[in-house]
Amino acid sequence: MRNESNNFLNRSIVISILFFFISFSLISQERDNGTPLLLNNYFAVEQIHIQLDESIKTTQNKSKFPLLIGHTQIVNIQPDENDPWLELDSIQKKIWRIHLKFDSKNKHVLYFNQFNPGESGRLYAFDNERKQIIGGFTKQSKTNASEFAFETMNASDILLQFETNLQSNDYQILLSEIGFIDSENLKTGFGSSGSCEVNVNCTEGDPWKYIKQGVTRILVKNGSSLFYCTGTLINNALRDQTPYLFTARHCGDGASESDYNQWIFDFNYEGEFCPDPDAEPVPQTIVGASLKASGPTYTGTDFKLLLLNQAVPADFQPFFNGWTLDSQITQSGFGIHHPQGDIKKISTFTEFPISCDYDADNENTAGNYWRVKWAETENGHGVTEPGSSGSPMFNANGRLVGALTGGRSDCTALEDVDYYGKFSKSWKDNGNSLNLQLQPWLDPENSGISQIEGIGINDSLLVADFEADFAEINIGQRINFESLTFGRVNNYNWFFEGADNNTSTETNPQSISYSSYGSYDVKLIVSNAITSDTIEKKDYIQVKPFLYPNPTNGNVTISFGTEIPEDLEIQVIDLAGRIISTIQNTSGTKISLYIDPLENGLYLLNLHTSSTDKNFKLLIIK
Repeated sequence: MRNESNNFLNRSIVISILFFFISFSLISQERDNGTPLLLNNYFAVEQIHIQLDESIKTTQNKSKFPLLIGHTQIVNIQPDENDPWLELDSIQKKIWRIHLKFDSKNKHVLYFNQFNPGESGRLYAFDNERKQIIGGFTKQSKTNASEFAFETMNASDILLQFETNLQSNDYQILLSEIGFIDSENLKTGFGSSGSCEVNVNCTEGDPWKYIKQGVTRILVKNGSSLFYCTGTLINNALRDQTPYLFTARHCGDGASESDYNQWIFDFNYEGEFCPDPDAEPVPQTIVGASLKASGPTYTGTDFKLLLLNQAVPADFQPFFNGWTLDSQITQSGFGIHHPQGDIKKISTFTEFPISCDYDADNENTAGNYWRVKWAETENGHGVTEPGSSGSPMFNANGRLVGALTGGRSDCTALEDVDYYGKFSKSWKDNGNSLNLQLQPWLDPENSGISQIEGIGINDSLLVADFEADFAEINIGQRINFESLTFGRVNNYNWFFEGADNNTSTETNPQSISYSSYGSYDVKLIVSNAITSDTIEKKDYIQVKPFLYPNPTNGNVTISFGTEIPEDLEIQVIDLAGRIISTIQNTSGTKISLYIDPLENGLYLLNLHTSSTDKNFKLLIIK
């Protein structure tokens, strides 16, 4: 990739001072919920005009991955004690504000070479119309790195505001680069992917609601170049939710440590429903990572393992996806990705992927790649596009088996193929160094684990529960069970006392039947990689005897399917509540009765033991 840093020296920055003399009233206290002080008030503010350097205008090669979307220009902007500050004596605060104006309608990203707001500082960015407010970033926002970045802003002018205590000087804030995402000339970001793509919240994604929560769009910074890629959070053998992220090496191949600290990871950037949304969803963003391991592109498996600089917040509902080292592949599976940097999509394959070398049509069982051909599904024909680079491929069991390097598929080439570096080969086949293998990081205790389920942030909380569509049934009647369990479940184990099919591992067992009269327990054990929970409902299913024929001319058979209780008493009762007859001391598994002389009509047949009392409606027609 071309290094364009020398061209930045030719940028044109025109600085002017613009003063607004509009009165404002002081507020009594600092606002919470991330609201800047004096958000809607204007005061003396320095205005900096930044012109896009046309000599480094972004061009995009559509046939190559990853997706080049823009570049950065160098600036040197920081709050200084010699600058004009607005002092709010009544609340012991001071405010520094700068107004950045751009000559294009590009989206912009603020990159900081130094970010330390001090003990009391808060840093914000907002557009001139106050439609987008980012911040406030405080000392809690700071990572171990000195670098930082703000998420993408859709504005041609941005106000940067820093607030701190009146006497504070323990801050270091340096805006060092401004990223220009060339949305004017390039088809990138929201709404830009091909029309054949399938949104992840269509029915194709319904079985993978947890898995999608691990997939993130990545705004890659590599020197002065900006790219979109895709990656996923990944589980490790310790199951300790270490924020490892798996993607492709060619995403930012050659990025510096400083670059990685300014990578931006957008979680949950997706439409809420199957149709494309009218408005762009708000991503949930964290910043910064460090490189732990990678495998060579093309000659190796083109993987990259990052460690995020901070834990993913719980309210993002992150999911650390599972994986397998199995060298075999299932016939079906799927990929989740951000084509063109658009909202999250899902692509499905239904033919066995072929083991091969990169961009090779011949089969090679020892090859480093899976060659995948995508299938048409209910809501489209998902493929991949620039921006999908590094995205995870999953087998039919929802386990990670590869990361996307490249290929030829798109919405105009539905039958073409893509290539995913094999996860099983990335484990330790790229070389002997720790920085060439996944194993030292994902299995640090060398347990020998060969596969693992995914895990969610709330997987330590698991509460089992269930219900049946009917709890009182006749002999032979089929009923369905539904799990009402709260939490992430990997395994279900059902036990149906007395049932014809008395165990199940299904999520929601169907067509469970009972052939014998009685009261039966139902037990459900649910588990994930961290914990398990059990619920047992005593005498939950009440199985009544089978009464036939009904209506009857007076001849009635009652089948219990088991030995009749010794203390059973049967009474025939008319609608006036009068006991017509009583039968006792029965034996065997069936009782045959002749009820006579009764008139035509509706009667109750009461079956009573020391533990049960059941009534049946009996219609007599002679």
